[in-house]
Amino acid sequence: MKRFLTGIALSIALIAPLMAAESIDRSEPIQPDQRLRVEIPRGEVTLMASDDGQVSVQGSLDEDTESFEFATRGDEVVVILRLPSSMEKQWDGSGDRGARLTIRYPRNNALQYSTISADTEANELGEIRMESVSGDFMLNSIQGRSQIETVSGDIEARNLTGEANLETVSGDVEGNLSGSALRVHTVSGDINLKSDASQVNLESVSGDIDARLSNIDQLRGGTVSGELTIELAQLDSGGEIALETVSGDISLRHQGAIDAQVTADTGPGGSIRNGWSDDEPSRGRYVSNENLDLRLGQGQARVRLNTVSGDLQLKK
Repeated sequence: MKRFLTGIALSIALIAPLMAAESIDRSEPIQPDQRLRVEIPRGEVTLMASDDGQVSVQGSLDEDTESFEFATRGDEVVVILRLPSSMEKQWDGSGDRGARLTIRYPRNNALQYSTISADTEANELGEIRMESVSGDFMLNSIQGRSQIETVSGDIEARNLTGEANLETVSGDVEGNLSGSALRVHTVSGDINLKSDASQVNLESVSGDIDARLSNIDQLRGGTVSGELTIELAQLDSGGEIALETVSGDISLRHQGAIDAQVTADTGPGGSIRNGWSDDEPSRGRYVSNENLDLRLGQGQARVRLNTVSGDLQLKK
């Protein structure tokens, strides 16, 4: 009997944390010049815009919450959930445990957000800076500047109209982005996007890049071993394109009339397929590399393509 009661007590102790998730429905005023800082280790977080001058937090806290702070600190309002330090040292981020929160605040206030593994959705916000280790980000209709960084999480962005800087190590980046400038960097993650930005910088080490772009003033793109595929509606007069890979192929499609000076080079074994004109690439006398130099129209823009061992394609 004693062993049986001990077993029951142990079972209750194990399930108690799962039953201890505290509900929350609180608000705190925020001034126009204050920043909102949010730190939620794990779970699911939704960030939304409001117009009432308040920060509101609704949902349930993490089952293992050690402390929860929601207060004004000088020039910022903070929403910080802390877990026991012993859990942080043995973090695995697995399972369905974690906070389930919806946070609303005025879109004109800047946001600083960080998480370990929470999946985060942000809707119709202004300037945001967000960081995660393994959590995914889904961004919708962000109107201000976006600075997004994650280690292994994916980034999905739709209708971003401000300047955007998206970085991930092994996660993928996908989306539809506008604004004046776009920068996307990955290590092994793939990049697949559509953008109206006039200044675009795309880089990956081993991931593939596939981008459909509109009117470009400046485009820079590069991979080490990934494929680089660009479809371009228009290269502005005086614009510049610079694309390079080490062992990956490059494909550049331009839909409109081309007015540019074009330079393309491959390393040994690489080939150039020129669909922009009747000009043929020249081949090295002693090394089987190829290069192409041509002027289309007045040659006002500049297009430079280079690969060490991949192939180059110019398409219409």
